[in-house]
Amino acid sequence: GNFERIRKGARQALVMFAIATAISTALGFLSTIGNFYLHLFLSADKVTEETIRFGNSSLYVDFALYPFLGGIFLFRNCAQGIGQSPFVLGAGAAELLARIAVCSLLPAAVAGGAVSTQAPALAFYALCAADPLAWIAADAVLCVPLIRNILRMNYEYQR
Repeated sequence: GNFERIRKGARQALVMFAIATAISTALGFLSTIGNFYLHLFLSADKVTEETIRFGNSSLYVDFALYPFLGGIFLFRNCAQGIGQSPFVLGAGAAELLARIAVCSLLPAAVAGGAVSTQAPALAFYALCAADPLAWIAADAVLCVPLIRNILRMNYEYQR
């Protein structure tokens, strides 16, 4: 019943999330120096110009948009904590639908038709955007209880 404590906890979690996101993003970008991360997963003969280009492109897109992934963790746990589990379910559905839509439609739209090995590099970047756009879709759903309930301290539904 201490609603101010909920808001305070959400603010503290936001600060922790910002710090963790900055650290993980920095470490992720640093792992691309000398293609270190590729050597963790591939043998030396498999690290080629092409794997470096595709691997780095994917990581740069994901790491640049990590705040949206962190938002899912923060907003989802806040929504669960205040008893707004339908929004958690809705966010999962939005994330899945966005990922399917982006993977199915965006690369083909960018490539100007069917995607093949001859597709322009922009089609690959469009595919790399699937995760971040799915995170944004989930965040959009999860922002509703965050704004409506936690920030405005409206807990009428609990009575």
